[in-house]
Amino acid sequence: MDKSNIDGIVLVGGSTRIPRVQKLLQDFFNVLNSVIGSHFRGGIVTWRAWNTNPSGATASILIHQRFSWRRDYWGTSSVCTNQTIAQQGLVGSGTGSLTCVAGGNCASLSSINADVKCTDYSALANCASGERYDNRTLAINRTYIVTFTSSAWMLLAIGGNSYWYVSGKIDLTVRSDGILNTSPVTTTLPIIYRQINVQHVHIIPMSDADSTDTLRCRWSTSNTVGYTNPNGYNECGSVCSPSLPNGFQLFSDNCTLVFKLNETDYYAVALQIEDYYTSTSPTPMSSVPIQFLFYGTTAPAGCSTPPSIIGVRPNLACIGTPISALTNETVIAQVNCANKTIIDFTTSSPIGMKKTAITKIGTSKTDFAASFMFSTFSDLYSINLIWTPTSDQYGPQGFCAGAVDSTDVQSDPWCITFLVGFTAPNLQAIPFILKQNTNLFLLLL
Repeated sequence: MDKSNIDGIVLVGGSTRIPRVQKLLQDFFNVLNSVIGSHFRGGIVTWRAWNTNPSGATASILIHQRFSWRRDYWGTSSVCTNQTIAQQGLVGSGTGSLTCVAGGNCASLSSINADVKCTDYSALANCASGERYDNRTLAINRTYIVTFTSSAWMLLAIGGNSYWYVSGKIDLTVRSDGILNTSPVTTTLPIIYRQINVQHVHIIPMSDADSTDTLRCRWSTSNTVGYTNPNGYNECGSVCSPSLPNGFQLFSDNCTLVFKLNETDYYAVALQIEDYYTSTSPTPMSSVPIQFLFYGTTAPAGCSTPPSIIGVRPNLACIGTPISALTNETVIAQVNCANKTIIDFTTSSPIGMKKTAITKIGTSKTDFAASFMFSTFSDLYSINLIWTPTSDQYGPQGFCAGAVDSTDVQSDPWCITFLVGFTAPNLQAIPFILKQNTNLFLLLL
C-alpha cells in the first residue's frame, strides 16, 4: 500500500505520478526521492502551563509535539524499531523546528527542534510516529502563533506532494476567570484504513482541562484570500480542504467527519481544534492542529467485516495512572471473518510505552437464537501495553489502536486516555475528564 517510492517528485508544469512500468525512470526518481523525499504523515501540537495561576510577568509552559513520518525515509540505520522505542531514540532527524511566526513577542520563544522520540511504527503502513515535550518560559498576556513547516507531504489522491504546515496558537492572556488557559488535547492514529465507496463516520476526540470551555473544530486553511483564519497564518500547506472527495461534511461541535473515499489511495485531513471561553465568544483562546491520513481500501473477496477491539477497557475509557507507577493494559482484537488473522496493530502511544508482539489468545463463541440455535466462533489476538509515566507526562495521555487483519481490513480506532498523576478515587474531583466530544469519559481503576 505504500506509494512513497514514487512520491514527492515535482516536474516542470506541476506534480505527477511516474508510471510504474517505466522501470528505469522509477529507479532514478527513487534515488532523487531519498534526497527531497515525501516523508511527512501528519502531526499534533498542544501546550499547557505548569501553573495555571498567574504569578509575575511570565509563565512556564510545556509544549507537546507529535509527528508521523515515512518509516524507511532515513534508511535502515535510523528506522524505528522496538529497540528504538525502548531507548527513546529519535525519528524525524533534520526535518526542522517548531517556530514562532507571529504574535506578541516571538523573540522570547526560541525555536524547538521537531525531532521526536519514536513511540510507534507499522511495517505494513511504512509509518513511524513519535512525540516530544519542551519547557519554555514566556511572557503572559501575550499570544504566540507557532508553526512547523518543511517539505514534503506524500502524493495524495487530492493535494499533497508539497509543503506541510502544522500551525497553532498559544495564548497566555489571563482568562476572565483569573487563570491561564490550557489548550485542548486530542489523539489519532496516523493512518486510518477505510473501505472505498462506503459512507463513513469518524469522530476526532477532543478534551480540555478547562471543563467549562466550548470546544469546536474546523478545517485548517491557508490564510489566503477567501480562506483567512484566526491565526493569521498558513495552517495546512498542500493538504488544505477540500482534501476529501465531494460530499464530505464536518460537524464542528463534536468534530465528526462524514465522508466517502473513492480511490485506493491516501487522503489527508487537516483540522484545528479550538477552545472558546463561552459558546458565544467570537475568538478562540488556543488553536490545536491535528493532521492525519485516511487510506482507501477495496473490499476483499468474501467476508469483509472489519475486526473489532474488545476486552477490559471500553472505547474512550479514562484510566487513573499515578506518576512513576508501572501500568499494564491488554488490547484484545476479535477477528470477525473465518480464515483471517490479525497481522498488525496501528498505534499511537505516549513516550516510554512498550508493546508486546501480537499473540493469539483463544477463540470466542457467540450464540444466536432464531428458529434454531447456531453459534459463531471468532479468533482473539492481543498485545500488552507496559508503561511507567513520568512527571512531565502529567495530565491526559492518549493511546489509540487499530487492528488490521490479513486482508488489510482495519478495525475502528479504539482510544483510551491515561490521566497521569491521578488515582481512580480522585477522578471524580477532576472536572476536565468529563468532556470528550459528546461522550463522558468512563472512570475506571
